[in-house]
Amino acid sequence: MNVLIVESPSKAKSINKYLGSDFKVLASVGHVRDLSAKNDAIDTENDFQMKWETSDRGKKVIKEITDAAKKSENLYLATDPDREGEAIAWHVEKLLRDNSSLSKLNIHRVTFNEITKNAVLDSLKEPREIDENLVNAYLARRALDFLVGFTLSPVLWRKLPGSKSAGRVQSVALRIISERELEIEKFIRVKRQKFLMLLKILLSLLEILRRKKLEEIPTLLLLHLQCKLSLVVNLVLVRVKQCVLLNAFMKEQTLKEKQLD
Repeated sequence: MNVLIVESPSKAKSINKYLGSDFKVLASVGHVRDLSAKNDAIDTENDFQMKWETSDRGKKVIKEITDAAKKSENLYLATDPDREGEAIAWHVEKLLRDNSSLSKLNIHRVTFNEITKNAVLDSLKEPREIDENLVNAYLARRALDFLVGFTLSPVLWRKLPGSKSAGRVQSVALRIISERELEIEKFIRVKRQKFLMLLKILLSLLEILRRKKLEEIPTLLLLHLQCKLSLVVNLVLVRVKQCVLLNAFMKEQTLKEKQLD
């Protein structure tokens, strides 16, 4: 007999009809284990080693799979063909490999994109190993969830009552936006100082024009005056554009908040 593992119980029933008595199809019902709920679940001082904890439901699923695998020659991990599906397959394999009574069990990874007889049978002809790249992507996501999301969420709950949680992506993106905004504000302050300095120079040059006739002013000085005027005009235009964009953004945000209310 062979064992095939999928995620959904409904999928298990359908696939079992396709494979017949030679196979026993079982469902993992999602993840069988997850990071420990304790604060030391990820050891950041030791290459980010993770401590996993098998749920009560997961223990029942693994026991059922183990009992069936003891009577089988091959076990096929047919969880979904995405990152989470690969992670579930990886967890199940790790737990089964820890069982010495299953040392001779052949564990294969298969995937299919549709629940049809041909798709399932074709996948069994092309078994493969667990995709370590997908597993590493899952581990990185899970670590970020724990280290970023779980750390920031309590702060968010205190500062913004009613908020749900701080996600790993949103939190990092917010930090990038905040850093960029600080750079913009710093940039504007520097430009403002430069603008005031140029304005003083311009006023001084205009005072010279007021006191002297135009033909008495050296050509180089006139060119210098033209350059300073251009700089001042450009700075004013940039500042006006920034103000317009900022006002448009604030109006859009206000409108969105009203729509949510």
